[in-house]
Amino acid sequence: MSQETLSTSNVQALVLLQRQYFALYPPYLLTLPDNRLLASPLGQEFIIQHFLGGREGEDGGVSWIRDFQPEQGYQAKFWRRVVAAIENGVAQQGDEWIVDDDIYDHVSSLMVSSSTGFQEPRPSYRTFIYDLPAKPQPHAECPEDKNGGRITLLEEQIVIQSGTTGLRTWQVFQHLTAALHLGHHLIQNLSTLLPPLFASNRGFVEIGAGTGLISILLSHLGFPVIATDLGDNEQDLEPESSFKTPLGRLHTNLSLNSYNNEPPEIHHLDWFDARKEPSDPSYDHKWADLVQAKRNVIAADVIYDPDLVPPLVDSIDVLLGSANDQLCAVVAATVRNETTFESFLAQCAQHHLTVKDIELPPIPDANPTFWDSALDAGTRVAIMRITKEAR
Repeated sequence: MSQETLSTSNVQALVLLQRQYFALYPPYLLTLPDNRLLASPLGQEFIIQHFLGGREGEDGGVSWIRDFQPEQGYQAKFWRRVVAAIENGVAQQGDEWIVDDDIYDHVSSLMVSSSTGFQEPRPSYRTFIYDLPAKPQPHAECPEDKNGGRITLLEEQIVIQSGTTGLRTWQVFQHLTAALHLGHHLIQNLSTLLPPLFASNRGFVEIGAGTGLISILLSHLGFPVIATDLGDNEQDLEPESSFKTPLGRLHTNLSLNSYNNEPPEIHHLDWFDARKEPSDPSYDHKWADLVQAKRNVIAADVIYDPDLVPPLVDSIDVLLGSANDQLCAVVAATVRNETTFESFLAQCAQHHLTVKDIELPPIPDANPTFWDSALDAGTRVAIMRITKEAR
């Protein structure tokens, strides 16, 4: 292996691992490059620069890499596998190579700061690094570099126990499967999701924005976006409100990211208010503003609670205005419960909303746009276009 430069294929292998690392891909599923590539001086230098953000005490480096490292429990599992591979590569090479002190120092710091026994799951940064589409949308301009972008989220972990004894416990992150599928197709197949008839340049309103991933991505792609969820518009601007409400989490995540275009607007929106009349003292005039703005609707991972299906469909119906507005809603759903999903379709039919399954090419398993947690592997993801029927 040349010691002067890394080949394109070697860089691609290391970049793939970097994307898995920052996306918190399960350590046991990592795609590790060849041991000798990881152990080579150039391979280790790449790891120090692109996984750790540069050498300790040196100027330069990439600030987001240093600032948005995964939580320590995940890091410990990741580096355990990677360092073992590096050590194997060093052993294969003989006395010519050694493990870089900066890598050992980082791993040692993780071991010192971690304690034995079970700990409550802690929030973690989760960063998705992605490539721009081959044919970027007008005004698409990702803030990281000319070739790709970064979306960083601060997520809470969820504890899942198996059995009544709780002996088997996993710490996993929130379900983003539908959002990640939708994000992939927004980059690769936007014209299929939104044919020209629906004037995608009008912008979007995202309902149930959750982590904010879709709103951030749409903003990176050059679209005006209004991100909505439950919360208080004023109180949730305070840092201590980060995880108290969905809107607080949304504020936090949008603030972690960079924008060359206008960042998304953020607003409280309660689906149960969709059918209120303006004469109602509790009427939220944001509904009238959104209807007047005539924006397409987008949503992911919002079909999960049967009690929320009626107000969800009410919200879509109201925001789409009239059939003459030629607007649509694009909804991505991880179908975990067929009964709840069928209830959603039935409610749409009652509201005279036409639901069309969008036929999209499969996402490549070996190198997807966004690396998922694999928790929902094999679960069906439906991506639908919803329009108003002319009446």
